[in-house]
Amino acid sequence: MKIYDENSKLIYEGEILDEKWNGKGKIYYRNGNVAFDGNFENNLCEGYGVEYFENGNKSFEGKFKKNRYNGIGKKYYLNGNLMYEGAFENGLPHGEGKMYTEDGILSAVGVFAFGKLSGEIEIKNNQTNETTKSIYEFGIKVNKNV
Repeated sequence: MKIYDENSKLIYEGEILDEKWNGKGKIYYRNGNVAFDGNFENNLCEGYGVEYFENGNKSFEGKFKKNRYNGIGKKYYLNGNLMYEGAFENGLPHGEGKMYTEDGILSAVGVFAFGKLSGEIEIKNNQTNETTKSIYEFGIKVNKNV
């Protein structure tokens, strides 16, 4: 089934059950590019899906729960490079993961808590190529090096 807005632009294409988006489907931007391609439950992104920026590059790929990133996934910068890969909860990095710079270079490996560095984190200095380990709590470095 296809659903169009008041200007005859396609906004949704996919399965509908009980007058709601349920099953496989796609949401579209006004420019015609895909905004989301994946599974829906009661009009919400649920299960595996791929979210896109309006320019067509991936924004996120992985698991969703009630429209939020939840589970293992990958978040991307607008330029298409990987920003973060690992665990998510309620839309934020939460659990083990890896952060990357905007130019695609690995910058941090460790545990994240609700989007912030937490515990022992391995930080890579991309200018010197040296790696150090530090302890973080709620995104704040609490010691110089481990």
